[in-house]
Amino acid sequence: MAILRDVRPEASRRLVLAIASADLRKMLTSITMPVLLIYGQRNERAPAAVGAQY
Repeated sequence: MAILRDVRPEASRRLVLAIASADLRKMLTSITMPVLLIYGQRNERAPAAVGAQY
């Protein structure tokens, strides 16, 4: 991310915010290989309650 920050700081900030706020749950069913999903009690982005749904 540092390289993006050096080139265009505002564009980098918008990119990171867009990625962080994207809701990709509908895509989970299309994953065809093993993955590690990590959830946590104090994780605001991926709380344990979300993990229980999958």
